[in-house]
Formats: sequence, C-alpha cells, structure tokens
Amino acid sequence: MQREDGIIFTYTAFAAIAALLYVFCLSVFVQSYGSMTVPSYVTLLAVILAVYLLAGLKTHMNIIYELKRDTFIFIMLVLTMALRLVWVLTVNTDVFSDFYLYHAYALKAAKGVFNNYDPTYSLFPFKFGYPLVLSLVYRISGGSILAAKLFNVFISMCLMPVVYHLALKAFDGNAARTSVMLYAFWPSQIMYTSVLGSELLFTLLFCISAAFFMESLVHTGMKSYLYFSAFGAAAAFSGFIRPVAVILILAATIYLLFLHTHESFHPSIPQRLASKFGMPAAAILGFLVVSILQNQIQYNLTGVSPWRSSSGFNLMVGTNRESSGKYSTADEQLVEGYKNDFARFHQVSWKIAIERIKSDPLGFVRLIEEKMVVQWTNEDYGYYWSTLKLEKVNGASSFLLGNPKKIQYISFLYYVVLVSLALSGCIHIYRNRLLPPAIFLLVLEGFLVAHVFLEVQSRYHYPVMPFIIILAGCGLNRVSYLLSVKPAV
Repeated sequence: MQREDGIIFTYTAFAAIAALLYVFCLSVFVQSYGSMTVPSYVTLLAVILAVYLLAGLKTHMNIIYELKRDTFIFIMLVLTMALRLVWVLTVNTDVFSDFYLYHAYALKAAKGVFNNYDPTYSLFPFKFGYPLVLSLVYRISGGSILAAKLFNVFISMCLMPVVYHLALKAFDGNAARTSVMLYAFWPSQIMYTSVLGSELLFTLLFCISAAFFMESLVHTGMKSYLYFSAFGAAAAFSGFIRPVAVILILAATIYLLFLHTHESFHPSIPQRLASKFGMPAAAILGFLVVSILQNQIQYNLTGVSPWRSSSGFNLMVGTNRESSGKYSTADEQLVEGYKNDFARFHQVSWKIAIERIKSDPLGFVRLIEEKMVVQWTNEDYGYYWSTLKLEKVNGASSFLLGNPKKIQYISFLYYVVLVSLALSGCIHIYRNRLLPPAIFLLVLEGFLVAHVFLEVQSRYHYPVMPFIIILAGCGLNRVSYLLSVKPAV
C-alpha cells in the first residue's frame, strides 16, 4: 500500500473523522429524539449492540469469505436483485412531483418529441439528463412505469460489483465482500428502487467514474493517462445526470496534486512534474470532450443550453433559514417574475443568497447545523418517496403505511450504524496512512462543503452512500478483528 505522511493527508483524514463524528452525534442526540421520537440513549445502545452483533456475525461467516470470487459475486447479485425486485413488485409506487415530470418527458422523448417539456426545465437544464436516458427504456418497453422500476433494479445490481471493485482497490478482498453485503441490505436503497429518481443512475455512473480513477492509480505510462481520460469521460456522463459530478473531478485533482506519490513511476523531477500535472489534465480533457459532445446533442434535441449554470436558485434556497435550506415556494415567488429570463432568474437568486449571508452571518452559521441535520442525519427518503403516493394499496403496503415510524427507524438505525463503522474505517485509514481510500474522504468532504451553501434534502446524500458503505466495510472488519483478539495473559 502506498503511504503518505504529508500534512494534506492528515488534514483530509482528520476532516473526514470530524465530519462523520459530527454526523453521528447529530443523528443520535438530535435526530433520534426529534424526528424519530426515540430517546437518544436507546439509539446509542442499539447502535453499539448492532455493531457488536455484526462484528460477531462476521467472525462466524468464514464460509462466505472463502467462496470463490465469481461465486460470491453471483450470490450477491441474486440477493441484491431479489430484495429490490420484491419491493418493486409489492409496493406500487406512483409517479408524482419531479418524478412525474421525468416520466412524462421520457414518454415524449421516446416518441421523438424533445421540445415539449415542463417550463422549469429551461431554468434547470440538468433535469433533461435522466429522462433522456429513461426514454431509451421506454422505447423498448412502450412507456411502462414497471419497466422503469425494473431498470432501477438493474442499476442497483450493476452498482454492486462496482462497490466491490472500489473496496478491493481501496482496501482488500475481505473489505470488498463486507462492503457488498452491507450494500445489499441497505434499506433506503431497496425502498428507493421503486421511485423514478435520477439518484440511482447518477450514483452508478459516479461510482464507475471513481472506479476508473482508482484503476488509473495502479498503472503507469500511457495506460495510466488513458484510464485518467476514461475517468474524466465517465465523470462527464454522470454530470449529464447531475452536475454535482464535478465534485469528483475536484477531489481527484486535489488527490493527484497533493496526495498521490509519483516517485516510484518517474525518477526525475521534470518527469514527476509532468506526471503530477499531466494526470489531472488528462482527466479534465476527457471530461471536457465528452461534456461538449453530449451537451451539443442535448442542445440540438431540446433547444436548451446545458452549459448554463442553475446554481443561483439552488444557492438561494440553501441560504433560507426559515425553510432550513430546503425548497420552499416562498423562494420561488421571490424570483417568479424572472422565469422567462434564465440569466436574470439565477442572477437575482445569487444576489438574494449573498445578501442573506452578509446580512446575518451568525444566522447562516446556525443554519449550517440545521442543514446538516436535514441532509446528513435523515435516511427517510426511501420510505417517504416510495410510499407517499401509491397506485393501489395491498396487504404489504398497507402494513408499511400503518407503521411509518418503525420502518423509518430501522432505516435510520442502519444508516447510523454505517456512519459509526465508517468512522472506524477512517481512523484505520489515518493510522495506517492508506492513500487509495483518501479519494472517498475527499468526495465526502466535497459534498459536505457544497451543501453548506446549496439546497438540502435527505436524498441528496444518496450519491456518497456507496463510499460510506465501503468505509463501513473496512471499519466492520477492523472492529471484528479487535473483538476477536484475545488479550495476553
């Protein structure tokens, strides 16, 4: 394993440890007693017990870790598919809100009609990405909502081996297997599979991008540059679905400039400098080439330029104390008169946001904690969006609707356990100076910083969950090892 004793690595590890510890404390001592209405000490004891049970279970699952890799992956693929397929076929989630707009536009696009869309799409050009991909599914299926949900199941299955690969490159085979098992049983992801949201496809493409990056680190010469270009291209594809993909490009650039060691590849200083700056350049080139091509295609189809940034409104929403940084109709009404002028709409939004921060900086600091609670301690998006509107209610969905707090608490507790294990994984990374998984820490920190300013929702932390799960896989292995070691007599 490469090691780095630099101060940047130390700061990166400490920042991730501090962030996860803060999220854990907010989850246990604020969210648990607040939205979950469960005493904090009960949740804390439940987390400790769950970690202890998982660690004990792990030590008695040697047969799983001794399976051949292909056999293990096949079993986990079947398990991943089965859990999500049962949910999709049992819970008849209807399309509504943004999900309906995705569905409606995908139906039109499947028939070759690309210029008939909801007016908000011209203000937020990134919204075209997911329904344009979904339209390809509808071309084959004839517009079946069930086909779109089955596509989500397929996406979930594809993400499983990507998680395995990322964990394998970052740690080892044991961590990869543990991570995959934690992913397979992730409750919110299972439930969210029946929702036509862009997060599933985006997260798959985002993690594939990260996988290319991890692969590029273990190669030298031209092959390394090709992998970096592929990484940039894959990041551009994920950016086609959600623009926050740029966080991965920024994280990778920081990693290459300040963390990655080049001495073993290039003995001379000029070669090391060329490598240090050439690798980010290759990634950015791949990103720009693919972005230009796909954005030109989208512009030709829709007449809306994807190059226009829609961050102004998002920033305005994220600085609203009254709504805790969540979407509100009050914010929309502030710029209602500019909806036919994209530039003015986001320019005025930016102005309002900056003025909010400048006029009450201490209030903005207090808002940050409120937003942290909303986005990083709340795992209700899977249950909430999959059961809020149903086509029909059957026995299973009737039970789910009748026990919202219990289902949500199970999902919440699973999440808090993952965060606690990820914290253990981060400590392991720091103590052993492990460089490869540092990219996960940078991505996590990038999302945290971005949503200090931008709009928050609980489902907006979904894309970093695979990285948290991988860190948790490492952490669970470590905890299991520590509990199994008998003290010296």
